[in-house]
Amino acid sequence: MLVALRVAMSGFSGAVKLGDLDDFINPSQSCVVALNGDKLDLSAAELAVPEGGEVLLRKRGVPSTASTPPAPVVRGAPLPSAPGEAVKVSLSDCLACSGCVTSAETVLLEAQSAEAFKRALREASEPADASAFVVDGETTRRKIRAVVVTVAPQSRASLAAVAGLDALEAARRLTGFFKSIGVARVFDAAAARDVSLLETGEEFCARFAEAKLKRREKELENDGATDDSDAEAHPLPVLSSACPGFVCYAEKTHGPTLLKHISAVKSPQAVMGTIVKSRVAEALGVAPDALFHASVMPCFDKKLEASRADFSRDVEVPEGGGATATQETDCVLTTGEVAQLIADAAEASGETKGVSDSPAGAADAAARARAGAAALARAPRAALDGWLACAGTSPGTSPGTAMDTDCGDALTTEEERSEFLYAPSVPGGGGGSGGYLDYTFRRAARVLFGVSVEGPLPFTTPRAKNPDLREVTLEVGGKTVLRFAAAYGFRNIQNVVRKCKAGAAFGGDGGDGYDFVEIMACPSGCLNGGGQLPPPPAFEPGFRLSEHAPLPTTLGGTTAKALVDELEELYHTGGLRARGIGVGVGAASCVAREPSANRDVAAMYEKFVRGDVGSARAKAMWHTRYHDRSAEAAMSAGGTAAAAANLKITSDW
Repeated sequence: MLVALRVAMSGFSGAVKLGDLDDFINPSQSCVVALNGDKLDLSAAELAVPEGGEVLLRKRGVPSTASTPPAPVVRGAPLPSAPGEAVKVSLSDCLACSGCVTSAETVLLEAQSAEAFKRALREASEPADASAFVVDGETTRRKIRAVVVTVAPQSRASLAAVAGLDALEAARRLTGFFKSIGVARVFDAAAARDVSLLETGEEFCARFAEAKLKRREKELENDGATDDSDAEAHPLPVLSSACPGFVCYAEKTHGPTLLKHISAVKSPQAVMGTIVKSRVAEALGVAPDALFHASVMPCFDKKLEASRADFSRDVEVPEGGGATATQETDCVLTTGEVAQLIADAAEASGETKGVSDSPAGAADAAARARAGAAALARAPRAALDGWLACAGTSPGTSPGTAMDTDCGDALTTEEERSEFLYAPSVPGGGGGSGGYLDYTFRRAARVLFGVSVEGPLPFTTPRAKNPDLREVTLEVGGKTVLRFAAAYGFRNIQNVVRKCKAGAAFGGDGGDGYDFVEIMACPSGCLNGGGQLPPPPAFEPGFRLSEHAPLPTTLGGTTAKALVDELEELYHTGGLRARGIGVGVGAASCVAREPSANRDVAAMYEKFVRGDVGSARAKAMWHTRYHDRSAEAAMSAGGTAAAAANLKITSDW
């Protein structure tokens, strides 16, 4: 276990400071960022976090007043070598490798905290004609006019499981809670997931056809011989890009070798950011930089994604002030942080049941988060905010438009009967990370080979004791024409990377390589993200059967696997049959739907994108790019070989 690092920063929520962050890579023994030309020995290092959210790494014993060097011009450029100088590490430099993280403390930017979210709510609540507001006794110019929240369905499932609610009721309660504290609109990231899936399916089909064409051209040039070492002729496999931890790892560890394989399609969080800062901002009558967009996600690494400059937009400053950049997602809250917000609100309202009596020690932040999630069952209810909240209604009623969200907080009996949530169509279950493999496989089979795949996909597990690596193939005429895989966790990701770097023939050519891989850094995928609520123990910490009884030797409780199974059922069906949640006549709260059947998304492509799926206009709006931040790139930009080599992270995690 790594030594405890001192963090000189306040304002982080307890879920961030005290959570057991292990959703990316197991803690490494040294930081990838070097001090004085050597790898950083964490046993001889300390952290200081000044204003602005940068992390300063120093050798122990060096005064905190040591001069701070100017930030490098090139990210990943050589680090200062003079003794006593501090190394600046911004959030965009962080690899999320857990190398400077212990199970007791997590260092993140202040801008990605619950305090930043609360500050935005206070600013948005100022009178409409107010041009300034007071923060910590200082008057500052008011900018935020409205706050919008996007909730990931994985986070909703985690909160619903603890609160004992079905998915629809949890969505209503979350909407009611957020609106009670000043949020203008509450949406569901699953609405943007359909856009991401449609674009991913179209992109894969195009890249597969391109690979086949280039291979055929090579065969004609070489009289039937092929050269699998020609990487440009084989842009496969396509690697899904929704996991920011994996993208960060690819950029900083493997560079162009791996980046060319990653799908260019934005994640659902990034897609929703584009929609909120354009279409929703316009509907609310506020400028994009005056609209604060927060997302609730199951993973800490989504904070890294939100901070990327690629997911920002330029906004014109009035009166000839030029343009300024605003992030499309201003703040990311984990599931645990939202649970603590609910706990805080419950205490502020005078409610003490299960909240104020929860343990207050550092090791018991999870217990308080669970108490807050349980309090969700007593939060106010509100109708869902239209199709961007994935709300559907029974036949004969209108589902509303994207901006038809001026709903009252009370629900009528008729509304309760007609309202439901749309869930991803993944026959046979699975797909708790968005269903990228399932949708793309079925789409490719239909478009490329004219095969309609019905029912659950016939997955196989190449290694019996490794359920986080699953494969599925499509055979036509006795020949394998497609080979897809889902690889969760870095052990499996590294195997995929090795195949990519070795230039293994892709599955469509009968090789043992893959055509498409759904990649997630978290074992078991997004439902098991590091920001989710942990499995509840049988006994809370400090529990005793009687006053003089000994403490239990183990807390027992639900296993991580059992919890993920529950969350997957909630994610797809909206209920938990074993616990009697969301069962009975007319109790279904989730209805499965193919992305291509989403009429609201189709209307958005027609009126907002003004182009088809995969068109140039769609790519300009829903696609992104990646950057080579590897040591080799730093060296080519003028760095020394020794300093650049120290930025490489070892692969023996």
